[in-house]
Amino acid sequence: MERISGDSDRVFRTRLDASNRNTLPQAVREQLHLSAGDELIVRQHGDVFQFETPQQALHDAQAYF
Repeated sequence: MERISGDSDRVFRTRLDASNRNTLPQAVREQLHLSAGDELIVRQHGDVFQFETPQQALHDAQAYF
């Protein structure tokens, strides 16, 4: 995986493996406190996919109201 962004945005390039799986970069997993078996929610906004933890989704939903 290769970081391809500046300091303000965190954008990484990664590839699908032969089974069409993708691994999140270690820096992302550490920042989100993720480990094997943890659940992520994937939101699609047009052609953009956003990954978030259930806790983040709950926080965003509560902030909406």
